[in-house]
Amino acid sequence: MKIVVLTHKDVGAHCAAALMERGHEVTISGGDAMYARGLKPYLECDGCLQLGNEDDLVEIAHHLEALGKKVWHQLADVPTVT
Repeated sequence: MKIVVLTHKDVGAHCAAALMERGHEVTISGGDAMYARGLKPYLECDGCLQLGNEDDLVEIAHHLEALGKKVWHQLADVPTVT
């Protein structure tokens, strides 16, 4: 599963490593990518792990949810790839 980690914090690398150990492909984003070229990683993902409540991260998560993508708010909620 392709997961985008939405965060402005330094926890992105830790969460990405944990998700990769679970078998996921991971992209880390700090937001600020609401333009055509920047949207590609979001549109290709299966879901996102939103780790911040900054406006840009919330906006991206809402767009992904509107497209039918899963949005998680806790690392523990993301399922393991089987």
